[in-house]
Amino acid sequence: HDVGRPIETFAYKLDHPELVDDLKQVLATAAAVERELRDPRGKTYFLRIFPYRAQGTVDGVVLTLIDVSSLRATENALFHERYLLESLLANVPDAIYFKDREGRFIRANEPMARRLGLKAPGDVRGRTASELPDRDVALALHQQDEHVLRTGQTQNYGLEERTVGGERRWDLVTRFALRDADDQIVGTTVIFRDVTDQQRAEENIREAVRRRDQFLAMLSHELRNPLAPIRVAFDVARLAKNDPAQLASSLTMMDRQLQLLVRLVDDLFDLSRISQGKLIELMEERGL
Repeated sequence: HDVGRPIETFAYKLDHPELVDDLKQVLATAAAVERELRDPRGKTYFLRIFPYRAQGTVDGVVLTLIDVSSLRATENALFHERYLLESLLANVPDAIYFKDREGRFIRANEPMARRLGLKAPGDVRGRTASELPDRDVALALHQQDEHVLRTGQTQNYGLEERTVGGERRWDLVTRFALRDADDQIVGTTVIFRDVTDQQRAEENIREAVRRRDQFLAMLSHELRNPLAPIRVAFDVARLAKNDPAQLASSLTMMDRQLQLLVRLVDDLFDLSRISQGKLIELMEERGL
């Protein structure tokens, strides 16, 4: 019953008031028009208007509408996931890369690109370890990745040492397999977290503890040294009650050794204050 009606009389709910203008344009120019439109319910349609030819001349137009709502929803979801991934790679300080089953780099962030000797993250795509500027570093990584590809075992927070310009550095490294929908291994993901500062701090703490223990061992030995002369002087003084000169000599020796003990105990006390964070107070007292 609509055959023969002018299209201008049709009512439609697409958000495209210029539809009739598009039809006239195609009829006049024979150039197809394609648009993406939405209706009030939020559905998305792909509109295509192209000329209808009869015996070589344009005798009308053909209009098609295809519901592409599901396709657009899928694209939006993929875009959202890709945006989240790109944001993660761009903002975390950790060095991250992805590889496929053949060992080709799929993606890397900027910190990882710098480690591999590249100027930009995009330069790594499609390359293997042997094709990178810093080949030795890349090949060392590849050997570790191959183990994950073969076994599928995740390596969590392994401490690995590397040398950069003659300087030792450390990373906490996590490696895990990438799997497809059938749970088949299709690649690897690797994350490096630089923990050089923490490692050096721990080494400094261990060295400080070692020196403290060494000092305490030396101090305990030094504390014993004055005790023997004091004991001897005490015995001599007890036996020399009727010999003032010998008694005075013994008392002098005990006084000298006691002063040495006092200095050693003061040193031990100062060490205790240093370990409690009172070094500044101690230096002020001594005018340092």
